[in-house]
Amino acid sequence: MTKFMKLSVILFFILAPFLLLSQENTDSISIQKHRYELGINITSTLSNFLGNNNNPSLLSDPYLLGLKYEMKNASYLRTGFNVKVRKVSENFGQRNIREEDYRLRAGWEKRVKMSKRFYINAGIDLVGGYNYSDVTTVDLISGFSTQILSKQLSYGGGPVLGLMIQLNKRISLSTEASLYYQNLQTYRLLFLGFPDPFPLESTVFGYSLLPMIPSSLFILIKF
Repeated sequence: MTKFMKLSVILFFILAPFLLLSQENTDSISIQKHRYELGINITSTLSNFLGNNNNPSLLSDPYLLGLKYEMKNASYLRTGFNVKVRKVSENFGQRNIREEDYRLRAGWEKRVKMSKRFYINAGIDLVGGYNYSDVTTVDLISGFSTQILSKQLSYGGGPVLGLMIQLNKRISLSTEASLYYQNLQTYRLLFLGFPDPFPLESTVFGYSLLPMIPSSLFILIKF
């Protein structure tokens, strides 16, 4: 099966239930105003299906879910978030890893209709995040352990520019680019254990300017 056929199959199974649902009660749909849009990032699903899950060129979008609220004049309030938690124990408990990552954004966008089904949106976001990493290694012979711990707080914002394709009144596909500036505050702890019982600690301040190309695909569901 070619990649195009795989892509067609997975898009069919993802969109078919929503397309069928959107065709029901057509009269009530035309009267009712659907002001909310739920966005679901389906990039990982598509890449895994197409066999590109190990492709280093595929950028990971930090936002898995999004919600938009339609106001007047095609303006929208928007938010997005993601949570990642990973806990691993290796080598029979000699090495323990815990990682946590929380991402949140909130902003505003303006949507412009370019043709019957194509829209362009532009706006601005405020973004924030918290990252935690703890790696502890235990020497089973001596019983001593070492620890490398890191905590990072980030906050900032920047512009976004996106493209949306409307499949019907309820279902759309979208992608977007962004340029976020973020202030960073990073705390690090290094504990080597015996013979040095005192940990090394530091707090570092910095910033990042991260451009994100349109590499993620969202399915938008109006309700």
